[in-house]
Amino acid sequence: MLTAREPSRRVVLSDWESMRTIHSAWDDAMDFYRLYVLGIDDQIIELIELRFPDDQAAVDYAKRRVHGRRFELWRRDRRIAMFSAK
Repeated sequence: MLTAREPSRRVVLSDWESMRTIHSAWDDAMDFYRLYVLGIDDQIIELIELRFPDDQAAVDYAKRRVHGRRFELWRRDRRIAMFSAK
């Protein structure tokens, strides 16, 4: 019997998270994003959780980190970007 394989999961600290801030309001402005790395038949093979201040910062990070793989970037229930393997 075949069972569904759980996607691997890792938490990546973004460049934004490594910065220290004095104002707690800045932390409140950060939002969680999920980067789904897709395999054959659009199955999720990896989930990477990220925090960024805005959509553009998340997209820029994803473009630099996921080379030659298909992925989707989501913020809550909204897909931000979808990239195909080159």
